[in-house]
Amino acid sequence: AVLNYAMERLRFVTLLSVLLSLLASAAAFAPVARQLVTHAPVEWSPVVMMGCRRNAKKEKRKRNSDNMRRFRKHGNQKNSALQAKRETRKEEEVEFMSSLFHFAMDEEPQEQKK
Repeated sequence: AVLNYAMERLRFVTLLSVLLSLLASAAAFAPVARQLVTHAPVEWSPVVMMGCRRNAKKEKRKRNSDNMRRFRKHGNQKNSALQAKRETRKEEEVEFMSSLFHFAMDEEPQEQKK
């Protein structure tokens, strides 16, 4: 009697699990009820509104300019000092070369006089 009770219970559990699995698979493919619409539908318009796009571009330009200002690379002090030295050396070189030509121009007439 105990064995028959256990076998019937096992059959019941098996049948129940098969039915539940069939129900679950059927529920997966069942159509879903439409949700209630809580807002009015937006009407389609042939006119394209570009105001929001213009504002977005304006904001993007401002962000870009702020970021360029924030993340720009400042000049290296060593490079600026070297650049100043180079400029002074160039000026000295130009002055020296011009003095050579002035000196040569001054000497030519004296040699011709002799």
